[in-house]
Amino acid sequence: MASILRAVSGSSSSSVNTSSPTNDIGKRLTKWALVIGVPTAVCVAAYLVYRQQQGQAKKSAIRRSSLSTPSTTLTATTTTSSTTKAGGDAVLTSKTRTKDRLILAIELKNEGNIKYREKKFNEAIEAYTQAINTCPVESTEELSQFYQNRAAAWESLKIYDKVIEDCSRAIELNPKYIKCIQRRARAAETVNNFELALEDYSTLCFLDSYQPSYIMAADKVLTNLARQYVEKLPTSTAELSNDSVRTSLNEFEDDPVLSSIFINEVRTTQPDSPLARAYQAYDECRFTDIPSLCTQELELSILSPYKLHALLLRGSFYLLMGNYIEALADFNSVINDLNATEIMKIIGKLKRANTKIHQRDLEGA
Repeated sequence: MASILRAVSGSSSSSVNTSSPTNDIGKRLTKWALVIGVPTAVCVAAYLVYRQQQGQAKKSAIRRSSLSTPSTTLTATTTTSSTTKAGGDAVLTSKTRTKDRLILAIELKNEGNIKYREKKFNEAIEAYTQAINTCPVESTEELSQFYQNRAAAWESLKIYDKVIEDCSRAIELNPKYIKCIQRRARAAETVNNFELALEDYSTLCFLDSYQPSYIMAADKVLTNLARQYVEKLPTSTAELSNDSVRTSLNEFEDDPVLSSIFINEVRTTQPDSPLARAYQAYDECRFTDIPSLCTQELELSILSPYKLHALLLRGSFYLLMGNYIEALADFNSVINDLNATEIMKIIGKLKRANTKIHQRDLEGA
C-alpha cells in the first residue's frame, strides 16, 4: 500500500497548481484513488499528506483555539485619553474606537442570531452584514464567526454559492474552523463541486481524528466523482492522435517503458530488435504498429530480456486502441510475473484498473 501511495504522489507532483487553495490536486488524486481502489480513509490521508508536502497549507495555519468572549475582549483593551484645549473633553484613541466598533459588531451579530432563530433569514443576513462591515479587520476570530453565521442564513435560504463564498472567507481567517468547513463541504456537495467537497472532508478528517461520518462523506463524494469520470470517458479510443496518446501516457509518470534511460538502453544494446522498432514507431506517431512489434519481441526464439517491458508497452497501446480484453491479459501477465519489479507491478495495477474503468466496470476497478 505504501508503494502505491508513493506512486500516486509522484505521478501528481508535476502538474500542481499552487495558485489556488482548491486546485487540480483533488481532481488528480481522486482519479488515482478511483483507479487503484485504495480505501477512502487512506486516500484522504494521502491527499492531506500530499498537500502538506507541496506547501498547500492555507495561510495562518496556527490560530487561537477558541473565540474570545466579548467581556474578555473588552477587558484586554486599554484606552487612553487626552483633553482638548476647549473643555477637556476626552478624545478617543484608535484602540478605544476599535473596542467600540467590536462591541457594536457583536451587538449586531446578536441581533442577527435573534432573527435567525425567528427564521427571518433575510433580516438576519442584513444584521450579520452590518456586523461584518463594522467589525475591526484585526478581530479575525470574531469576523470569521460573523461570516460563518451569515453563511448559515444563506444555507437556510438554499443560496449555496453565497454559502461557499462566506465560508471561504471565514476559513481564510480561521483555517481550523471545523463548523465552517463542514458547512462549506455540504454546500459544495449540494452544487456538485465534488473537488471542493473532497478537500473539505479530507481537511475535517485531518483536524477531527478521522471521524467515521467524515470518512463516509468522503466516500460518497468519491463515488460521485467516479460517476463523473466514467461519464466523461470517450466512447471509443481507436482513433489515436499524437496529443491524445502522449497526454494519456504521461498520466503514468513513472512508467518504466517510457523511461528515456530504458529506451536509450534498448536502442543501444538491441538496435535491430522489434522493441527498438516499436519505440521508433512511437517517435514517428505510428501508434497502431506498436502492438504487433511488441508481439514480435515476445515471440523471439531467444527469450527477450525485455519481455515484461514489451508486455506493458503492448498493453498500454491495446488500452488506448480500445482492445480492453487484450490489455487486461498483458497487465495481468506483468502483475503476476515473479520477475517484475515493484514499480512495474504498480503501473500494471494502475493500468489494469484504468482499463476496467474504460469498460465501465467501476466495481472491478
